[in-house]
Amino acid sequence: MSVSTSGYNVEAKIRSNSGRGTWTAFFEFDDETGHCHYSHPYQGATAPLFFIEGVQRRLSEAVAA
Repeated sequence: MSVSTSGYNVEAKIRSNSGRGTWTAFFEFDDETGHCHYSHPYQGATAPLFFIEGVQRRLSEAVAA
């Protein structure tokens, strides 16, 4: 996965399960709540959800520290 950020906006290029291609997911995190709005071309894909959970966990840990 390749990730680029701009503030709380994230673009992630995710390799397909077959490994032959990539697709892009876009995320926008709320800076106060950590909630996320996202879009991607494959509605059944779980990779974006794992990514969101990981970012939210790290944000929570950073706030608690």
